[in-house]
Amino acid sequence: MPSPDRGENAGLSSYQFVRPDTKADDGSRVHAIRVIVRARQPDDLGACEAILATTHAFEEYPMRWPADATGWLSPAGLLAAWVAVAADDQIIGHVIIVAGNERDGLARHALQPAEVSVARLFVAPHARGAGAGAALLHAATGWAAERRLRATLDVVEDAVDAIGLYQASGWQLVDRRQAAWSTDNGDPVWVRSYLAPA
Repeated sequence: MPSPDRGENAGLSSYQFVRPDTKADDGSRVHAIRVIVRARQPDDLGACEAILATTHAFEEYPMRWPADATGWLSPAGLLAAWVAVAADDQIIGHVIIVAGNERDGLARHALQPAEVSVARLFVAPHARGAGAGAALLHAATGWAAERRLRATLDVVEDAVDAIGLYQASGWQLVDRRQAAWSTDNGDPVWVRSYLAPA
C-alpha cells in the first residue's frame, strides 16, 4: 500500500501517495507514480461524473447507471469526499464516506454505534495500477479512524480487483448475501460486506 507523505497541508484533506519503482511483467522498470488525494470540491463533480461514465462503460460500475449521476456521487448522509489527482492535475479517482450503512447484516459483528461506510470508490480505467484506489481507500479509512469510527463497505462479488484491494489492505469479510436488486437481465447479484482494519 502507498505510504502517506504529509507536507505543509497535513491532514486528511490532502495527501500525496508515492508508489515505489516496480518491475513490469516484461522486466522493465516502472517508475514511481505520485498520486495526490485531496478533498473533493464542487467544481470537481463534472470530471467525477465523466470518469464514472467511463468506468460504467468499462466494467459496469455502477451496475445500473443512476438517473442523477451527480446526485449519486453526493447521497444523503455524505460526510466527506475525496478525489485522486495525477501529476497533470487530472482527476483519476473518487471516494466518499457516508453515515451509517444500508443493511442490518453487520449488526452481529459488534460494530461501534457510530458506523460509517466507504462508498462510490472508483478509478478511471486508464489510471489503474497507479495506486489511486489504495490511496483513496487509505484517506477514507484514516478519516474514519481519526474520529474513532469503524468503516464498512459493500462490493459486488464479481468485482475481483476491488475485492483484492480491500483484502490486501486488511479489510475483513464479515457478510455475504444476495442483493435485493438484480442485473438488468434479472440475474441475482451477490454482495460482500467488509469491515475496516481495527
